[in-house]
Amino acid sequence: DQKDNKVNSGFWSNFNELVLGVQIFNAFNISNTVANQWVNDVSTGYNYPVPVRLTGRFFNVKLEFKL
Repeated sequence: DQKDNKVNSGFWSNFNELVLGVQIFNAFNISNTVANQWVNDVSTGYNYPVPVRLTGRFFNVKLEFKL
């Protein structure tokens, strides 16, 4: 029963529910190329590919609570 697990004193007794979520995007920090954007050099007339990459390593932490 959820009432049996509730802390009756202290700071944590003020909350009915606490949820901590942690997400790691691109955990291995791999340089993923999605596409190439072509840039034109006006002086020479050549087109150069510039890679469009996904985000690097990114951490997201979320704390949710209900009183």
